[in-house]
Amino acid sequence: LGWQVFTPKVLPRGFDSRSSSLERSDDHLGIAPEALDVLKRHRFYERHWPPTVSSIINQHFDVVVTAFYQEPFSSAVHDFEGLIIARAFGREGSSNYDQLISHWDAQLLQAISQLRDRFVFGQAFDNISSVEGATLQSRGITLPLCAPSWVSSAAGTWHGSEPCVLFFCPMIASIPYYREIFDRIKRDFSDVPHIIFGKQQSVVEDPTVRGNLSDSDLRDLYAACRLFVYPSTEERHLHYGPIEAMIVGAPVLYFKGTMLDTQAGGPTAGAC
Repeated sequence: LGWQVFTPKVLPRGFDSRSSSLERSDDHLGIAPEALDVLKRHRFYERHWPPTVSSIINQHFDVVVTAFYQEPFSSAVHDFEGLIIARAFGREGSSNYDQLISHWDAQLLQAISQLRDRFVFGQAFDNISSVEGATLQSRGITLPLCAPSWVSSAAGTWHGSEPCVLFFCPMIASIPYYREIFDRIKRDFSDVPHIIFGKQQSVVEDPTVRGNLSDSDLRDLYAACRLFVYPSTEERHLHYGPIEAMIVGAPVLYFKGTMLDTQAGGPTAGAC
């Protein structure tokens, strides 16, 4: 659309083992090299904006898109003079972003309310703001997710020739939330041939786990699996996996009452 975009160049340890990536080409930006160098070296995910960084951002940028990480989020709210889009992908269980923001700083929600139209709660799904307080709910705008091009080009290629069930479960050894899902998969499907994929920070001693697949390997798995089972019970969060599998054409089983059920827009054969 013609926007000039800068993205942080320093990821915290472990982010490169998740769903993060870096865009290193900034040659198109109309920013002095010394100012651009300051931005490239700043650890945006971990540190508050110092005055030099704030000055550069306010001078050169009209919009800041922030994730819900404390330092970049509070920096944008307190120090940025343009439009702030807080990108929200949904929290676990009954948790909401109001609670998270209040945990960081009891005065932060008040500061957000004073920004009025300069703050946007950029939810990925239209029901995320339904459990938020008045401030975030009133600023909710749905900015939908898009499927990557490598999935779109594989649409309808499912053949199901591999007699196995496919599951998504990342970070098994690193995050207790996903370890619990992994244990549930092994408990309920131990007698069924299955494959579990997802980014892993460390080796999982289980032959069914295939961590850190390439896009083409994952595409081939979607096409070959007999069935994709999405074990999430979350009402306001959704991973890419089941959507990608549906595009490829694989049959997908999922729980009723979850975000995937909501996005399906009505009962399907795969709703359990």
